[in-house]
Amino acid sequence: MAYFLDKRAGWLLVIGAMFAGHASGFGLQEAYRAALDYDSQYRAARHEREVGLQAEPMARAGLLPSLSLNSGATRYNGDRTVSSAGTPGTTERLDYTSRQNSLNLRMPLYSYEAISRYRQAESQTAYAESLFSVRGNELATRLASAYFDLQLAMYTEELAQAQVDAYQEQARFAARMFKGGEGTRTEVAESESLRDVAQAQLIDARDQLDIARRNLQVITGLNPDAILHLQQEFQPKLPQPATVSEWIDLAGANNPVLAVRRSAVEASKQEVARNQAGHFPRLDFVASYSRSNSDSINTINQEINTRSGGIQLTIPLFSGGYVNAATDQATASLRKSEADLDNELNNVQIEVRRQFLATSNGLAKIDAYVKAVKSSEIALDGTRYGLKAGTRTNVDVLEAQRRVFSAKRDLAQARYTYLLASLKLKAAAGSLTEDDLSAIDKLIIQP
Repeated sequence: MAYFLDKRAGWLLVIGAMFAGHASGFGLQEAYRAALDYDSQYRAARHEREVGLQAEPMARAGLLPSLSLNSGATRYNGDRTVSSAGTPGTTERLDYTSRQNSLNLRMPLYSYEAISRYRQAESQTAYAESLFSVRGNELATRLASAYFDLQLAMYTEELAQAQVDAYQEQARFAARMFKGGEGTRTEVAESESLRDVAQAQLIDARDQLDIARRNLQVITGLNPDAILHLQQEFQPKLPQPATVSEWIDLAGANNPVLAVRRSAVEASKQEVARNQAGHFPRLDFVASYSRSNSDSINTINQEINTRSGGIQLTIPLFSGGYVNAATDQATASLRKSEADLDNELNNVQIEVRRQFLATSNGLAKIDAYVKAVKSSEIALDGTRYGLKAGTRTNVDVLEAQRRVFSAKRDLAQARYTYLLASLKLKAAAGSLTEDDLSAIDKLIIQP
């Protein structure tokens, strides 16, 4: 099962080599490297894993011998009167200390409950490991989303500024035409209106850029202004394997969320067995060594040493129905875990299908938007020529410019959606690794 953190030790060399020429900025891979140590959600997941890993050694203790030492001292102060028939009693003053020390050993020979508890702990440890892999995948996709959101926000802000500049120039042109008697007041008003709307869109784009910067910084702790700019031209590829059924098979075998659910089912099975163990006998080897001094008023100033050892058999007879009730409760919990696994399997299959379609159809969308950008730019040039020839109006030019800006933004959005979907597809299939981030950086970072 290829999980996200399996190759972490070897990634440092890869990262260093890749970013040797980019000392002034960071890409997606370096952002992930920073997020591993900085992101608060992932740090919490790391400690959550540490908690889960302690279940096994705790349960193992139930199968190992236990040794205890007891020590006590009691101070006595009083009187003792001894009398017999026909004679007066005699009183003796008591003032002494009684000491007791014992060393006790218990070693389980057979305990079905302890065995079941240990098997359950093994499932809980596997649960913790799988859950940590899930958190690693979540960090990667969450980071990639924030990273591409910032890239898109920067590009959108650039387009919005260019749109404002273009509309401002067209507004000036319309005003000159009107003063020269060749334009109309309506064209001037429409030009100024589009310019003002573009200015409002620029303000909104800057707000979104500020939020995107902060979101990436919260995850990585890096200065978002140091992010490397991406090249808008790259050649996307079809996902491999090429069929959704193959991806679904990969997810069924490797998806860490499914591994979490399977571990939960196994832990629930062992919980049923552990509760059923309430009907089973227990066999222990017990041994003790004790030393007492002045243990009672009849043994004052006497020291007694005792050694004992033997086999102790405990057979449960009646617990008021607790064992049956606890077993029924654990069985119901097991059925719920199995239903959760079935539900998660359906969710994973849907997620794989969604991301596979987003990736494979993303290529067609990117190709369509590339053509749309080229067509809109050709249309804009033609409209400008028409304006000079008197066959088009200034409003036609403004509308043509709007279509160019809109097509460019849609193209950038389609490209980032494709890249994110490709990562989410591999995450759903349980095959997302550091190499996938490296491949994206090599694909889109400007040389």
